[in-house]
Amino acid sequence: MSVVAVLDVGKTNLKLLAVTPEGAVLEAVRTRNLSRPGPPYLHVDLAAMEAWLLGALGGLARRHRLAAFVATGYGTSGVLVDEAGPVLPMMDYEAAAPGWLDDAYAAEGPDFAETGCLVDPGAHRLAKQLLWLERDFPDGFARARWLLTLPQYFAWRLGGVPASEITTLAAQTHLWNPAAAGFTGIVRRRGWDRLIPPRRNAWDVLGTIRPDLAAAHRLPPDLALLCGVHDSNANYHRFLAAGLGDVPLLSTGTWIIGFQPGLPMDRLDQRRGMVANVDVDGRPIGCTLHMGGREWERIAGPDPAEAAADDLAALVAAGTMALPGFAEGDGLFPGRAGRGEKPGRVLLQSFMPDHPVMQTLVADDRDGFLASEAEARRSRGLPPYGKLVALIVSGPDRGAVDRVSQDLGRAAPQGDGLLVLGPADAPLAMLRGRHRRRLLLKADRRIGVQPLVAEWVSRVQVPGTVRVQVDIDPYSFL
Repeated sequence: MSVVAVLDVGKTNLKLLAVTPEGAVLEAVRTRNLSRPGPPYLHVDLAAMEAWLLGALGGLARRHRLAAFVATGYGTSGVLVDEAGPVLPMMDYEAAAPGWLDDAYAAEGPDFAETGCLVDPGAHRLAKQLLWLERDFPDGFARARWLLTLPQYFAWRLGGVPASEITTLAAQTHLWNPAAAGFTGIVRRRGWDRLIPPRRNAWDVLGTIRPDLAAAHRLPPDLALLCGVHDSNANYHRFLAAGLGDVPLLSTGTWIIGFQPGLPMDRLDQRRGMVANVDVDGRPIGCTLHMGGREWERIAGPDPAEAAADDLAALVAAGTMALPGFAEGDGLFPGRAGRGEKPGRVLLQSFMPDHPVMQTLVADDRDGFLASEAEARRSRGLPPYGKLVALIVSGPDRGAVDRVSQDLGRAAPQGDGLLVLGPADAPLAMLRGRHRRRLLLKADRRIGVQPLVAEWVSRVQVPGTVRVQVDIDPYSFL
């Protein structure tokens, strides 16, 4: 019996499945999908993924008659390649972005109306990643011949034929305008469309496996390589093909996507985690999107217990809901992570129980707390009665971090209503292998700090291994 090898590239796990043409899973092997820290940034370990894939494919070929290979993968990620391979590491979209990126992208990137997709902070959109790579790594970017999204990257590595495909091209990348069925403005203005390979259907056969790989891993020399598809759209297409295109669908995994057929695009609400996806035929479809797998990790912890059917029934009967959310920064209730509505008991331990803040907390005196805090902030010129800007300098080389921090201190803006403190060690002076230093700008509320800070940072030469993050009116001083 002929079998299809399906590679499922998830944000958390990699799976390779042996599947019959009717869709029955005969076998599955899996491993963790691990990213590597910089330099130059948090990136996906493509070499390890490829080595695992080829080994696992060879194993499947010894147990099944493989006829075809197809990859499916998560969205808003891609690899810049030349004829030999990647010219830069494939960025993990959770990489800590440089301080300039959000403001630069806000000035040039597409908005929700153009993409049907929220402009998230950091590197969560492929177009933002390209802007970062083009500015900070110009030599590698200039060598790039193609931009390949994940499924098409593995088809190319196995067979050598570059291709693009609509569901991966449009999956929250900010490269595609679903309503206009064309590239977004930033793609055209920056000439990135030159990097997009010819478009193919997800089911198109691009060719057969390279002879050297077939020989090295004992794979069938006629193994057909399909173009590939975005993972959640593959789930959705299964229902479309079964004549259930009008049925709402939840696709689960690290990301949970809710497909709502027939939802008008003007009903999308970016405040509620709603996005526009595109199906395999290029038709836009309204969806919800949130990182449900991350919610599960927050709730279950590192060592989750086994749950029996009776446990689930008890939770349902009690009306227990994980609302509004536990993971920061996304979801259907953005900005509400960790906030709930069921009453609980809170214990506070303090060396200053007579402090006004502690007294208002004990008395449940919300208005008293706000009045006391407002006066304290007003008298000291703190937000919202003044402005604070934190600069966090980090990198793997302590000497380079110190040099950039000292240069920033010497180049600090001066004038009435301005005070710069630091550089000094951050309270978390080492985090994930990166040394960290902080500077703090205190400014009068009438001063426009964004252009001031942009000009300040531009006066200092920052090597590629060092990152300068800018945090305006910071919540955390760690």
